[in-house]
Amino acid sequence: MRARPGDQPASLLTAALRRDGLPVGNPARNPPELIMVFYNPTTVATTRTRNVRYWIAHDDNRKEWVAEVIVRRATGILYLIHRYPGDRPTRSVLYRHARRYGHLSPRPYQLAQACDGSIGSCVLALFWSFCEANQLDPITLLQRAYPDEPAYTDQDFVEIRSHADWEHTAYPARWDQAAIAGLLESLHEINYHSLASVVQETLDEEAV
Repeated sequence: MRARPGDQPASLLTAALRRDGLPVGNPARNPPELIMVFYNPTTVATTRTRNVRYWIAHDDNRKEWVAEVIVRRATGILYLIHRYPGDRPTRSVLYRHARRYGHLSPRPYQLAQACDGSIGSCVLALFWSFCEANQLDPITLLQRAYPDEPAYTDQDFVEIRSHADWEHTAYPARWDQAAIAGLLESLHEINYHSLASVVQETLDEEAV
């Protein structure tokens, strides 16, 4: 059974670790090895408050809890992924550790902003916006880019966009050439190289 986007860490909705040609699976569903390879889906818990998003699950193989915490700040998000042996950490512990050790990623996310492991949702939400503005189907383009992987769904994109908006993502007023160039750079930043190529090919085909 496929895990729903809400059952995975927010960063993994859009997973920042695809390498073209490597069998890493659909990054919207398959966690990068950095976080976990095996976790017990029955232990997954996700909570989002006004300014904090928690995701936690148990890695039965390593007997550790794996947590992702995102804390919104005025100028960005504090982003932390960490493992905890023993008992499940409380939300207060997770929040305290995120505030102390989390990486500050600037927000609103801007086109072509460098990848730091937290930007995937923002980039795919911008890709969806580009497709909507140009009457393209984002799911079809993703299938062209990654034909051997499970297809995204409309609900996937609803959840991706919701999280990107919660983090704060800057959408261009119009998708001109500069904005499109920024989108392609953003896709490359999260290693969606094949998707960037498909987008460029689609634009070239429409220009003929």
